[in-house]
Amino acid sequence: NQIFYIGTNLDYNTYIIEATDSIDTNVFYGQLYVNDVAKIISSPPEVVQLGEGFNYNIEVEDKNKQDPNNKEKTNTFTYSIIKGPEELKLINGRLQWKPKTKDVGPHDIQIAITNGLDNLEHAFSLYVNEPPKIISTNKLKIMVGDTLKHLITAKDETQKKELTFSIRTTIKDLYLNASTGELFWTPKEEDIGTHTVEVAVSDG
Repeated sequence: NQIFYIGTNLDYNTYIIEATDSIDTNVFYGQLYVNDVAKIISSPPEVVQLGEGFNYNIEVEDKNKQDPNNKEKTNTFTYSIIKGPEELKLINGRLQWKPKTKDVGPHDIQIAITNGLDNLEHAFSLYVNEPPKIISTNKLKIMVGDTLKHLITAKDETQKKELTFSIRTTIKDLYLNASTGELFWTPKEEDIGTHTVEVAVSDG
């Protein structure tokens, strides 16, 4: 004989089988665990800047409330690092890491997640990026009527993307080529004095 059941009620379901030959009767009590397949619903960051901390909480969705191996326990998951940087820490499903200069570049990370029934693998790549640094001079002089042509230069160790420059200043008619870092300005009499120009560079 066969029993057919379409699981609609999650967790443990009790069923009773009664067998009889009209003389003797035997009753069997059983339990069936209906499982909702767990899935990872969080997305890790793709890039972390050098000097900043990597802090990522892995979120798993599972509608089951009871442990699949013990109905008296709450359904919980355990996490373990299969692959990743040596100093990467995993605490209660949260990944934490403070990359150093030696860590600049790509890193493959693989996390195993299980509750004893569902076995999940969370694999992703994390890139440690070292922000570009401006290395050109921070002091310029120009005569009234002359044209300033200055190239802002920056050092980018990763060299993965094109750099974008930006400025903030009160100087009128000071122009910047955001792609090349070139500054252009022709000062007038009213511009005589010291001026501050804040320069920023980004690799995206």
